[in-house]
Amino acid sequence: MLQTDLTFDYLYRENASPNASLLLLLHGYGSDERDLFHFAARLPAPYFVASLRAPHRLPFGGYAWYALRVDSAGKTSPDNAQALESQRDLSRFVDAVRVKHRLSGERAAVIGFSQGAAMGYSLALSHPDRIGKIAAMSGCLNPNDVPSPPKDWRDLKVFISHGTADAVVPFHLGLKACACLQGLGIEPEFKSYEHMGHHIGAASFADMLRFLKTA
Repeated sequence: MLQTDLTFDYLYRENASPNASLLLLLHGYGSDERDLFHFAARLPAPYFVASLRAPHRLPFGGYAWYALRVDSAGKTSPDNAQALESQRDLSRFVDAVRVKHRLSGERAAVIGFSQGAAMGYSLALSHPDRIGKIAAMSGCLNPNDVPSPPKDWRDLKVFISHGTADAVVPFHLGLKACACLQGLGIEPEFKSYEHMGHHIGAASFADMLRFLKTA
């Protein structure tokens, strides 16, 4: 059942363990909370899984974490003000959902796809005290999301997956995100998938599960 009483509407998979940790699912541009929730049952048992709906409704259907602006040259750029607002609201949501569902486990984990991956990067880099792991699937990292001064990212675990045939978020943006994180002293696990487009394939999903269980 859709929960509507916190900062974001969300679906969740309950966990009976008193030491459960939170796992956020952040969908991509134009999708909704149901998109990633369909594989919630396959995610590691120790997690309380919350699949969120982004705040901005799109005219053609679905939702976005922030608007995308296209200039006269056809170049796309994020609405940085909306992205920052969503990141701050996500931080508040993490605290509120932990209280509501009595979650006392360690720092939260995030699985983000496409624009949801960008939001996951922003949340994790800004709040490494709240987020311990992020799996960024077919996404990019906005340089504006790297906080200054630097945070303590020594314990942040990052998994990046990207298809070489991604026509929506090109493969080189995944490589760029990896290089940016390395420049911050973070050593992400980067996995590429030949001929995979803009989706989560069976191999990338299996690698992501292994990361969640072992990192």
